[in-house]
Amino acid sequence: MRPIAKPTLLDVARHAGVSVGTVSNVLNATRVVSDARRERVLQAVDALGYVPDVVAKSLRTQTSRVIGLCLPHTAGAYLGALLDAFIEDAAEQQYQVMQVFSQYQSGTEATRVRALLAHRVAGVIIVPSFDPAEALAATQAAGVPAVIVDRPYAPGGFDQVTFDNRAAMAEATEALLARGHRRIAYIARRPQLIVTRQRIEAFEAVMGRVARTTAIVRESGDDEAAYVAAVAKLVTGRGAPTALIASNSLIALWTVRAFRQHGIAFPQDVSLLAFDEPEWADIMEPRLSVVRHPVRDIARAAWRILIERIGGSTVPPQDVVLSAHVELHGSVGAPPKGRR
Repeated sequence: MRPIAKPTLLDVARHAGVSVGTVSNVLNATRVVSDARRERVLQAVDALGYVPDVVAKSLRTQTSRVIGLCLPHTAGAYLGALLDAFIEDAAEQQYQVMQVFSQYQSGTEATRVRALLAHRVAGVIIVPSFDPAEALAATQAAGVPAVIVDRPYAPGGFDQVTFDNRAAMAEATEALLARGHRRIAYIARRPQLIVTRQRIEAFEAVMGRVARTTAIVRESGDDEAAYVAAVAKLVTGRGAPTALIASNSLIALWTVRAFRQHGIAFPQDVSLLAFDEPEWADIMEPRLSVVRHPVRDIARAAWRILIERIGGSTVPPQDVVLSAHVELHGSVGAPPKGRR
């Protein structure tokens, strides 16, 4: 069976009744085209299912309209929202996004970043693994600009856009202390991550400034069934915390399931607050209290810096640190009587 021929720029032009140059001007925004002709071109693109050949264009112009994006995964609400935001930014400026996933493995991260570079991407945005040195060295060797997002990289030398995890955790802890909680637990997914270490440092520092408090740090692990059993035991056992902070939306979901499975009510038995803001946060009853990440601002700042680098900017590496904010809702209340 012969393959079905892909529609070409000429096909679009014939279908729209315009010149090939007009089609190119519409798709590449190189010259102003009348609204009527622009609409005809876009209708022809939709009707024919035309997809621009980005690689071929890059070879012709010696430029690329593809941005590489390396994430650990998109299972959590935050990383999924970041991916959506970058795709939106790319579409607005007529770039394509090519994403790969590291699964927090440094070797996998380096291999997949090299694969992005082999596709001649114009730049790379990385939410790094535990040790992104090899991946970042590959971008430097290729002369391709890279921006680090979310997790600061101590050696420096790269543009970075993060949010202040210490301040966010301090605000969250202080909000729970203000409600009367004195035994608080933080459940971390991956304590080795620098952002998690920063949160733990801030959590323990704030708790340490208040008399007769207990700061509990636990690792969730990757087994939901084991976590459900462990967290139920944690919040019902002797010296149980009266409030729990989940490190991300996935741990928050596991926690809610654990509470419901074991008949634990919140905030009556224990209060719950989560980093991330899952889509279900505002429809849960009671509504989930969250640390709202500045997703849109992070994506916008990282995209701006990367496009400036692609355009030839030589200013010193930028370190942009944004703020997250705590929003308390029905899942946080006062500690149960007798446990204050």
